[in-house]
Amino acid sequence: MYVATVLMLCFIGVAAYLFLISASRMTQNKEVIHLPKAIGVEDTLWKQKMDEQNSHYMELIIGVLLCTFAFIPFFLGWNTLHGDWFLLVAGTWMMFSFGLGMAFIMHAAVIRNAYSLLLDENYFSRRKQKGNPQYGFYWMFVAFFYAGLSVFTGYWAWTWLIWPIAFIGLIIYARYIKK
Repeated sequence: MYVATVLMLCFIGVAAYLFLISASRMTQNKEVIHLPKAIGVEDTLWKQKMDEQNSHYMELIIGVLLCTFAFIPFFLGWNTLHGDWFLLVAGTWMMFSFGLGMAFIMHAAVIRNAYSLLLDENYFSRRKQKGNPQYGFYWMFVAFFYAGLSVFTGYWAWTWLIWPIAFIGLIIYARYIKK
């Protein structure tokens, strides 16, 4: 069972690597038409963003792989090594690897979002966004309800059903009741 879990984590890591590599190739081949706001400023930012794109994807790949492989020592040594030394080393490796992976992911995201903000792209566009803040509060309420119900009842195997029920309830509210 533990070997299957390790293999699953390896497959997840390889899949994440392939997804990120294909995403980087798709964005490199895409032609982007943008209107200049100031002479040379947007072009310079755009060139810097494209120059750093490969390092951005490499940081994401390294971060995802570190986070995915952080748990492997537990699964590899769980049957044979049960001592305090094993738990100390495996726990330290897991925390270090996961933290380092998250640092890579956060660094890549912050740099990428800074360019998007300066270039007025995607989520950071000044155009009116269509998002509804009520839905954020709805999902926050569902998350608190799920956590509270799961902790107090202890039925973790059944309380996950709150998520699909909440999703269906949101669809019904958005399509039929809100009109």
